[in-house]
Amino acid sequence: MGFREAWCNEIKNITLGTLFYIVLICVQGYIFVSIGKEVEVQSRQLVKELEADGWVLDRVTGSHHMFKHPEKSQTVPVPHPKKDLPLGTVKAIRKLAGLA
Repeated sequence: MGFREAWCNEIKNITLGTLFYIVLICVQGYIFVSIGKEVEVQSRQLVKELEADGWVLDRVTGSHHMFKHPEKSQTVPVPHPKKDLPLGTVKAIRKLAGLA
């Protein structure tokens, strides 16, 4: 089995520290490389964004702070305290709060 066939059996995600990631994708025997920068957000920063938009801490359930808005019926959960939130989680919370 050659190098190309070995890599083509699966998609590879390689994280270099906490700042960069490499994705190797094999399509029809060709290897494509994607290099990107992960942006991690601290929960403290996300809480400040919510509070600036008018969200108020309603309650704490375990490690999640639940925020309510006086004009919206939605409750937004934020895992807190957490130093680094995954980018997908941050996007989902911002979308739920109407910030994105």
